[in-house]
Amino acid sequence: MNFLIALDQAATVDPALVGLAALDLAGTTPGFVLNTKVYHTAPHGEITPDVEAEIAQAYAQLAVEKVDVIASPAFVGTAPAEAVTTFASFSAVQAIDKIVLAAERCWQSATSEAARKLYSDHALNPDDVQIAVVIIPSRG
Repeated sequence: MNFLIALDQAATVDPALVGLAALDLAGTTPGFVLNTKVYHTAPHGEITPDVEAEIAQAYAQLAVEKVDVIASPAFVGTAPAEAVTTFASFSAVQAIDKIVLAAERCWQSATSEAARKLYSDHALNPDDVQIAVVIIPSRG
């Protein structure tokens, strides 16, 4: 199974697979998206070895030392304006084990206090939110 979508292809696939941040970044920078299907199939919210291998390969192809790892929420219905900034992001991450950990923390941010407030303030069902993860060359 292919767990990743090239960022330059993000605008051509179902937005529910890539989320808001990926759509905003599509075509502006190299990178890739860990699609939302993985979010729901990851046992205990952990990235499995086969997914990690795909991430490692894509990271190597970026040919950069540091990457930014950004939660990319996908919503059923209309997303609130502050949705993208509610979820986790990590800057200047290097090494595959740290990238995997950052991606898992992006997923975990879907249950953070800030996310719960967003859901409450906008009468959103948390089950209607899926998290993709964008990985791009570090900006910092």
